[in-house]
Amino acid sequence: GKVSKRLYVGGLGHTVSKAELEERFGKFGSVLEAEIITRKDDQGNPTKTFAYISVNISDADLKKCKYFFFLSYQIEKIPCD
Repeated sequence: GKVSKRLYVGGLGHTVSKAELEERFGKFGSVLEAEIITRKDDQGNPTKTFAYISVNISDADLKKCKYFFFLSYQIEKIPCD
């Protein structure tokens, strides 16, 4: 069945929007929350953008999702304990 999972999504473009992520991940499960974090260097230039996404998704759909974004994003499941 579908379980709420928290995912780390790395390798995002610096201009990515919450709506974009919700739309992309919404194809695989229902997105509960998306939080985008951008790390900047001393000059204020973005160096790394990643997100934490909470999504109701089955393991099978998570596999599909990871496979689908294989080339663009780095997706890892965050253990919830």
